[in-house]
Parts: sequence; structure tokens; C-alpha cells
Amino acid sequence: TSANNVIIWSGAARDPEIPASETRTVKSITIEANRTLTMGAGSTLEVYGSLADNNGTASWNNEGTFVSGTGTVAFKRNNATIAGTTQFYNISNVADCSLILLNGSVTSVSGSFTNNGVINSSYNGPSTFIYNGGDQTVQANENSNYHHLTLSGTGTKTIQSSNLVIKGDLTLSAAID
Repeated sequence: TSANNVIIWSGAARDPEIPASETRTVKSITIEANRTLTMGAGSTLEVYGSLADNNGTASWNNEGTFVSGTGTVAFKRNNATIAGTTQFYNISNVADCSLILLNGSVTSVSGSFTNNGVINSSYNGPSTFIYNGGDQTVQANENSNYHHLTLSGTGTKTIQSSNLVIKGDLTLSAAID
């Protein structure tokens, strides 16, 4: 349930999988080194924790391997956080909430990022956000910021609005519309 802090322990006997088209909920999730979490096609993982809810621990912490398939990770609380290096397919955050990328994190999206709130990638130091799929919309709503932003992949990247704020480096290897 959304009250559980899930740790995919490095000593676990097997790696978990979220079945295709199913939804699972957690308060926070940590994928430890040498472990893998796999999402089935069209599955959803809802993350309900924040820094305050988790006593300073990240809502999403990936030290292992995440196989996103065509799944979605949906952040459902204000001040939800991402730590570590993760390749997502789809991610989202809910209205009026901020999604915080912690210092040194690298967050990549090959599908879509639905930003109904604010993205803050300079909270406690630089982080990197990468759009690396086909045609994608770069989320740039008011009060959002990226530290390092990379636009790559096979498709055209469309900037959502004129509010795009980049506090660090912009790396381009994809067409921009």
C-alpha cells in the first residue's frame, strides 16, 4: 500500500516485477545495488512519499537496475524526490506538487513526462534530466527548473512554453521545435 517503504534488498533471492497493466502503490522505493525492478507493459507504480513523509529519505532511490518497459511511475505527493540514476519510460507528478531531483541524480525519460506541478532539479545541488525518446514535449511550466538538461533521441523535442529555465548545461543532439 501507499504506507509501505519498499526496499529491494541486495540479498534478495529474486527480483520483483510489476505485472503488465497493473498498478502498485508505495510510500517510497529503494532499488539496492545488484537488484532489478521490472515493470510490465502498461503497468503503473504510484509513489506517495515525500522528503518529510520519509524522514529525509528519497521517494525514489535507484542504486540498482530499473527496467521501465512501457510503464509509468507516478509521483503523488508534494516534494517527492528522485535519487540515483534511472531510465524511466513515463513519469508524472500531480497538480500543485513539486518533483525534486536530488543532488547528482540522473533522470532519463524515453516516453513522456507529465508535469502537472513543478520540477526542481537544483534543490540541493546539480542534477541532470534527459529526454531521450522519440518525439517528446519538454516540460517547462512556471516555477520549474532544470539544472543540466539533455535533449537526445530519435525524435523532435517541443518546448512546452517560454518558461524554460536551465541553471546549468544544455546538451542538444535532437531536433527542437
